[in-house]
Amino acid sequence: MSIDKKILCEYFNINEELLKNKKVRMFPSSKQPEQNIKHIFLSCLTTIKSFREKLLGDLVKPITNQTANLEAYTEVSCENKDRPDALLVLTTGKNNP
Repeated sequence: MSIDKKILCEYFNINEELLKNKKVRMFPSSKQPEQNIKHIFLSCLTTIKSFREKLLGDLVKPITNQTANLEAYTEVSCENKDRPDALLVLTTGKNNP
């Protein structure tokens, strides 16, 4: 597990397996259409580089370098009961996992 995932597990107080289960999937298996659409959209965002650059380009520092990696998770709960619909994790640089 990379250092970023260890930090996420500590922050959200969840184990590695649960975090793995929260990662988005291109072909989700939920019976809820909203969940499926969210998974497909986020999966496209993490997979299609030009799509994420266009969509996120104005929000964050340019992520056009070769070593940028974007991961997405859904419904990750915090101890304070916050549960964002999606969590995007952007890692860049030569130490990118």
